[in-house]
Amino acid sequence: ALEFIDLHWNFISSDSAHGLFLGLEQHHKLGGSLARMDISWNCLGQGRTPGKGGMEALAKVLKASSPLLHLDLSYNSLKEEDCAAMGEGLRDNHTLVGLHLVGNAAAVDSDGFVIPSMVKSADDQGMGARPIAPSSEMLAQSDTPMPPRLVS
Repeated sequence: ALEFIDLHWNFISSDSAHGLFLGLEQHHKLGGSLARMDISWNCLGQGRTPGKGGMEALAKVLKASSPLLHLDLSYNSLKEEDCAAMGEGLRDNHTLVGLHLVGNAAAVDSDGFVIPSMVKSADDQGMGARPIAPSSEMLAQSDTPMPPRLVS
């Protein structure tokens, strides 16, 4: 079964990612167990057709509480609205334990909260921080250790 996919440095735009994330949603619905995805160093914040944004499709996957445990979105030129869409998907997600956002218009703080990088604070925009901490039940069920990964 496919458990890890590495798609970094592939020039994937927002429109292409839309199809990719819709496919990921179908994969999960059919019982797939993809746990780790590296889609860093692409162009997810560029090439957007209205109504077909990649981050909106990713938010749908995250909202469905997919088995995805680790997601690397580093250096994708994600804008504030992209990060806000993803934040909506993360609101009730209790499975994702690793999220990398460096190089985008948001960051993950030391407590595991997604913090949008806005001129005004996130709270002034009505978007408060989104927790993404693992539940104790999920940690108890996880018997597959993640290999160490160097992040530069």
